[in-house]
Amino acid sequence: MLLQDIIDVDAFWTNELSRANHDLLFSCFIDKVSSTYLRPVNGARVSLTVLWQHTDPPNTGIIAKRDYIVIKTVEFRDKRFLKLRSAWERSEWTGNWANGSKEWTPEWLDVLDALQHKFSDEGVFIMEYSDFLSTWTCLARTQLFDNSW
Repeated sequence: MLLQDIIDVDAFWTNELSRANHDLLFSCFIDKVSSTYLRPVNGARVSLTVLWQHTDPPNTGIIAKRDYIVIKTVEFRDKRFLKLRSAWERSEWTGNWANGSKEWTPEWLDVLDALQHKFSDEGVFIMEYSDFLSTWTCLARTQLFDNSW
């Protein structure tokens, strides 16, 4: 099951991911879940099973069972982008909007400034939100608290 199948995609972007590295931290990964588990959704308990089985998604550059950190999110010209970093290796996304991909036409290069991104091989890469939702099977969120907490 993919993230887009279990969340309200627009509400998650607006209420959660857009706060990445402000008061929420996010990491994502692909993992095998050996059994079905229950998750509360709008007060009901929904049974979910993740489909990936410890295998790297084909032709994506992503390595299963490795954490990837959400560094920044930006909405730019009606598209939603995420800047991510590989926490373990220099593995990078090779799909749409990957470093040097065909999507980076002159009209879209301005989003690099908005994301504070430069093409490199340091494990930092850009994904469009739709690809983010259809790639990861697990997402972890941590709440940051200020000193008054």
